[in-house]
Amino acid sequence: MSVPSIIRSAKNKVFKFTPAQIKVREATSNAPHGPSQNVLIELAVLSFNNIILDQMLQILVKRISDDGKNWRHIFKSLIVFEFLCLHGNDRFLTFCKKHRQYFVTLKTFQYFERDCVDSGSVIRERATRLCHLLNDESALVKCRKETEGVGKTVKEAIDFEKTFLSNPRQTHSESCITGGSGPKYSKGNNLSISSSNFTPAQNAKPCMSDELKRALPA
Repeated sequence: MSVPSIIRSAKNKVFKFTPAQIKVREATSNAPHGPSQNVLIELAVLSFNNIILDQMLQILVKRISDDGKNWRHIFKSLIVFEFLCLHGNDRFLTFCKKHRQYFVTLKTFQYFERDCVDSGSVIRERATRLCHLLNDESALVKCRKETEGVGKTVKEAIDFEKTFLSNPRQTHSESCITGGSGPKYSKGNNLSISSSNFTPAQNAKPCMSDELKRALPA
């Protein structure tokens, strides 16, 4: 295990992050590799639990507001934001539209490495793309259509979890989301989709707990 991973693991314990928050922190870490599609799909599925969605947003809001030296936190968070706007809970999209100023600000983000490499360029590009999707409904619909295969995978995973939870006597050891490499699901597990917290697409409202409100700038 690398030093950054050890430090991140220690912080997870000290700050008592939930399993979903740990997953978001790992997906948006300073590691040179980005979050895989399997991880993004898993986060999209988890977003349909309103309690978990709120927990995820708390971390994403902090990541998107990080310092320039942690530009990978910001860049990877933008990847997660875009993916969940396309394939996650509509409450997530509503939240992003309401707080789009985060992304507007990042359209002019600047950060240069010691060797004068403009690391901010990828963030400006991602932020501009996300703002376009948030401002143009037709662009959002088009992008969803172009990635409908991914959207179908998310829906199938949600349907699978809902079916499993409706039959607590059924047992399975691994999530179907990542082909057997995802989190373990069981009755009462914090990483499952509770039917009581499942949110349909229509009439979506922003998910705003007191903790999330405190994480937002005044």
